[in-house]
Amino acid sequence: MTGNKSIRAILLLLVINIGYSQQVDLLQSGVENWNKWRKENTTVIPNLDSSRLAGAYLEGVNLQKASLRGAHLDSADLRGANLAGANLSCLSSSSPDPAKAMPHKYEVKRGVVIIYYDSSYRPLQPTHLIGAYLESANLAGADLMQADLRGADLRGANLHSANLDSASIWGANLQGAELDSANLARANFREADLRGAVLRSANLWGAHFAGANLADADLAGANLVGANLRGANLKRANLAGANLEFAEIDTANLDSARLVGAELERADLVGADLSETNLDSADFWSANLERANLTGANLAGARLDGADLSKVKSLYKAKFDRGILSEIRTKWPEKLATLLDIRLMDWVIDESLLEQIKRPDWHGWSEDNDQGK
Repeated sequence: MTGNKSIRAILLLLVINIGYSQQVDLLQSGVENWNKWRKENTTVIPNLDSSRLAGAYLEGVNLQKASLRGAHLDSADLRGANLAGANLSCLSSSSPDPAKAMPHKYEVKRGVVIIYYDSSYRPLQPTHLIGAYLESANLAGADLMQADLRGADLRGANLHSANLDSASIWGANLQGAELDSANLARANFREADLRGAVLRSANLWGAHFAGANLADADLAGANLVGANLRGANLKRANLAGANLEFAEIDTANLDSARLVGAELERADLVGADLSETNLDSADFWSANLERANLTGANLAGARLDGADLSKVKSLYKAKFDRGILSEIRTKWPEKLATLLDIRLMDWVIDESLLEQIKRPDWHGWSEDNDQGK
C-alpha cells in the first residue's frame, strides 16, 4: 500500500496541473517529493483548502503562496517551512448571513470609536494550527485571519506584514518572532510568550494581551488603541511613539520600559508598574494613574493634563519638568517621599525625606544621592 502511494507520488511529479486531491496526496507522500514538484512547477499555486494535515511532518516544506484556507494543521511540524504569502485565513461558506454582520473597519475620531459593519457575513471555517511547530517558519505576508494558533510554536518566525486579524494565539510561543507591520487587530495573545518579539508599527487595535509576556519586545510606533494589556509583562519593552489611547494597562509591569512620545490618552494604568520607565514627552491626558508606581520614571516633557497624580502610589525620584515638580511638591509632597519597604513589603512614607522635600531650598533629586537637595 505504501509502495503504491510512493509510485503514485512519483508519477504526479511529472504532471503540472494536478487536481486538489492529488496535491494533498503528493504532500502527504513526503516533503522531498512535494518540494521537487514545486521547483519544477513554479507557476502552479497549490490549493490545499480544508485539507486534513494534522500531525503531519512538514519540516522545510515549500508552501509559498499556497491556499490553505480552513486547513487542519493541528500539531503539524512546520519548522523552517516557507509559507510566505500563503493564505491561511478562514474559508467562508457560499451563503451570506446579513443577520450576523461583522465589524470590518474601525476608526477613532476625537476620542470616539466608530465601528463599520459588513452585512455580507458568511460563516467561517478557521484554519487549524493548534500546537503546530512553526519555529523559524517564513510567514511573511501570509493571510492568517481568524486562524487558530493556540499553543503554537512560532519562535523566530517571520510574520512581517502578515494578516492575523482576530486570530487566536492564546498561549503560543512567539519568542523573537518578527511581526513588524503585521495586522494583529483583535487578535488574542492571552498568556502568549512574546519576549524579544518585534512588533514595530504593527496594528494591534483591540488586541488581547492579558497575562502575556512582552519583556524586551519592540512595539515602537505600534497601534495599541483599545488593547487589553492587563497584567502583561512589558519590562524593558520599547513602546516609543506607540498609540495606547483607551488601552487597559492596569496591573501591567512596565518596569524600565521605553514610552518616549507614546500616546496614553484615557489609558487605564491602575496599579501599573512604571518604575524606571522612560516616559519623556508621553501624552497622559485624562489617563487613570491610580495606584501606579512611577518610582524613578522619566516624565520630562510629558503631558499630564487631566491625569490625577494625587492617587499614584509613588513619585519617588521621578523626573518632571520644573513647573510640574513644584506643583507636586506643594500639593502632594508625600508622593515624592513614598518608598517600598522591602522588609515590610509595603509602601511607607520616609518622614525624614519628606521634611527635606518641604524645605524651601529643595528643588529636585540629586544625581548622586538618594535624598533630595
